[in-house]
Amino acid sequence: MAHHDARAAHLPRVGQRLPAFALPSTSGAVVRVRAYTQRQPVLLAFTHGRGRGDVGCLACAEWLRRLAGARAAVEEVGAALLIVVPEPVGWARRLQDALDLAFPPLADADGTVAAIYVPSPSAVAVYAADRYGYCLARWVATEAAELPSPDAALVPVRDAEQGDCGCGLPAWPDEERAE
Repeated sequence: MAHHDARAAHLPRVGQRLPAFALPSTSGAVVRVRAYTQRQPVLLAFTHGRGRGDVGCLACAEWLRRLAGARAAVEEVGAALLIVVPEPVGWARRLQDALDLAFPPLADADGTVAAIYVPSPSAVAVYAADRYGYCLARWVATEAAELPSPDAALVPVRDAEQGDCGCGLPAWPDEERAE
């Protein structure tokens, strides 16, 4: 569901290259989105922050649990998961531990990256990008419950990977080659 806000018009759109960013992860490494998009598709998610409870927004925590449960599907399409939380690294580490996440969340404590991808601090977003960094799909909502299931978010990535020969050109379907 789209979030209608003045900033929404400036969000990355389907077909556009995702804006570059670098954020610290809970593992201590600085993660650059371009490092992934040059070699594999990316599922990029922006969640709410602290909210209520130890894991922050309960709906976001549930979505992240479902995402963690879909790890095999994510690995099957060779995608990287980049989860951005609008909190410091220490809080992101506690979230990772509390939810037993195999992927380290990225900390956007001052919200500068989220401001590029999410129309307001009260919104959440998911972007699916191909291995070249181009947005295949986006979902922006006010509540995490409005985000697609992890499997549904992977559909555009799976479709793009099946239609790509890995050389940067679309694969030719067999029926078109038959002529």
